[in-house]
Amino acid sequence: MYTRWLPSCARRHCSLFLFGAAFLLVFSGCSSSIEPPVDNSSEQNEQNDPNGSTNNGNEEIGAIAITSPEDGDYENNPLVTIEGTAEDADEVEINGDIAEVDDGHWEIDLVFEEGDATVTAVAGDAEDSVDFVVDFLNPQFTVDSPERGQVIDADADDDTIAVSGQVTDAGVSGLLFFEVNGQFVDVDDEGYFDDEVSLSTGLNTISFKAVDRAHNESTEHRAAIYGPLEDPNEPIESAAGADITAPSGTDAIADVIEAYLTPEQLEGFIEDGFDSQEAPIDLTTIDWSDLNVEIVPQDGYLELELAMSDLLIAGELDFGDEPTDGSLSVGEIAVTLDVALEVEEDNELEVEVLDDSIELEDITVNFAGEDVDWAEPLVAVVVVYAFNSFVPGLIEDNLYDPDMLVQEVELLDRTLEITLILEDILITTNGIHAVLGIEFPGSKYPEVPDVAGALHRPVGDSLGGSVDRDVILHSTRTGLDRVMHGLWHSGLFHQQVGNDDLDGADIPFQLTASGIGVLLDSRIADIHESDTPVEFRFRPLLAPVMEFGSDDDVTARLGDFLLDLVLVPDEGGIKETLFLTVALQLDLDVEFEISNEGMDFDIGVDAEADVVAEPEFSFDQDRTTDLVIDLLELVPQIAASDLSVDADTALEWATISDPTVVIHGSDNTRISVGVDLNPAQEFIEDDDVDADD
Repeated sequence: MYTRWLPSCARRHCSLFLFGAAFLLVFSGCSSSIEPPVDNSSEQNEQNDPNGSTNNGNEEIGAIAITSPEDGDYENNPLVTIEGTAEDADEVEINGDIAEVDDGHWEIDLVFEEGDATVTAVAGDAEDSVDFVVDFLNPQFTVDSPERGQVIDADADDDTIAVSGQVTDAGVSGLLFFEVNGQFVDVDDEGYFDDEVSLSTGLNTISFKAVDRAHNESTEHRAAIYGPLEDPNEPIESAAGADITAPSGTDAIADVIEAYLTPEQLEGFIEDGFDSQEAPIDLTTIDWSDLNVEIVPQDGYLELELAMSDLLIAGELDFGDEPTDGSLSVGEIAVTLDVALEVEEDNELEVEVLDDSIELEDITVNFAGEDVDWAEPLVAVVVVYAFNSFVPGLIEDNLYDPDMLVQEVELLDRTLEITLILEDILITTNGIHAVLGIEFPGSKYPEVPDVAGALHRPVGDSLGGSVDRDVILHSTRTGLDRVMHGLWHSGLFHQQVGNDDLDGADIPFQLTASGIGVLLDSRIADIHESDTPVEFRFRPLLAPVMEFGSDDDVTARLGDFLLDLVLVPDEGGIKETLFLTVALQLDLDVEFEISNEGMDFDIGVDAEADVVAEPEFSFDQDRTTDLVIDLLELVPQIAASDLSVDADTALEWATISDPTVVIHGSDNTRISVGVDLNPAQEFIEDDDVDADD
């Protein structure tokens, strides 16, 4: 017990002799450096240090105590902070390591193995000891039911789902509790559990959580879609609607009609009108001073009022003899057309003039240098014919194009073409209402799981939701559910994302074996070359389900969304390696901006992750899921910048801007997006718009 206080030379001698002989040799060989043994009786010898302290380890030490951990505690980290107090000591020995005492307090970090642990603190003759348990292993459990990606038909099953499996504690502390969706669930002696969870219509996320006595915890999630189902291959009827409101929206269209009505166009219609009256005409002049168009929606038709002043038409008119110069001037023209719109097959639109009338004032017709009265009825017929031809032709050929209803949705390197179906057009005094269906490609993407059907949730009434804009686009939660199912069914969400796709993201590393290895596990870089590219491969098992919030929030919820991390060697002949699969529960908050070019998206992500497979290594679960979620937050940013919805033919005659989103209806099941409609700038500034533009 004394050798640790001896000089080094004495310790060397002690190794050669018996204890008694060694003790004598110590004092004979090192007498110049050794003090006599200290008497620890009440008459103790004091030796002052340079700072005046009387404690050099040989004086009487006061009380010592370990304050943390306490006796019987559980610690869930192998690195345990040991804390305590000591009186009249500069340092304390804890399990052989030294901790400095500062103002009566000491602290040290020590590493312990899994299991029972003891820590002992010693200072002089004072000593304290604490027993505790170190358990840093998370509980483990398997979920037998439900399987991932379940779709349950409300018409065929009840509104519950079985949850079963087994949970065990991998550590030594023992299971504290197990819960499903926040509710405690009984576990038998072998760790088996069997219960059921009630389902609500839509996406249901089922969360499992096991916690041991050391407060290590493990979580896992499952998702199930429950509700009435429809055939996913059938077109989505009445999925959306579009309203051109009166008077603001119809006024904007009237402005476009005014811009389209040019002297060149009217010239063609008038020449055709005279030809129809067997009076060929070759116009040299056509002009007017004012033009005003108004569109007044009525029940079942549109009333178009066209007013024009100071119309002058001149040219050569042929009645079968020699062509003769003639001219026509009209002080005021007022034409009224009642126009009906009917939907034909293949998204064609038929425009029919139901009735027309014309008023002419201050007419002067000059033929061969003489004013003639007999031509006035002919003039009225020709002008009406011109406008009767102009308005339907303008709507059918310029303002409406069936190709506008063919949409391309682009995401990363995938393009999906869908078709909007113009089901019906209704005209009321409030404006023009179009009913739209949606049709997706019939074939399923090969990697999409076979599911029971597409969710069709009930929709509440349309209370509220007033949007004061030129054009209102509206749909329901059910309609968007079906749209998202169609996009998923077509494989749009089955993506592969690599370094090239993340060029626009601000990430501090490359998606390579070494880059991921630094963050996750360095052993990844040993599978292939360190610069081997890493790809994210997304495999959603369920279609997104749309939820509307009370604050105009739109969220796409995805459950059981599998993500594979794969090493993809560049060298030929080397197989790629899957090293990690996680399951994700995603909430994507969607904001979108509508423009004349299409629709752009801004997407935020909130995610939970579970490790499903790790074929190569056993990774740290928390670090793995945290890394995947951090990386995943980058992907929607890139996807949003690349995700767009564009028509094959742009709306050349108008621009739309300033979208406003309103969530409404009972239970927030409806969405309306209002936009302003403005004539394209070239139609405002350019009076020479060609009829074929």
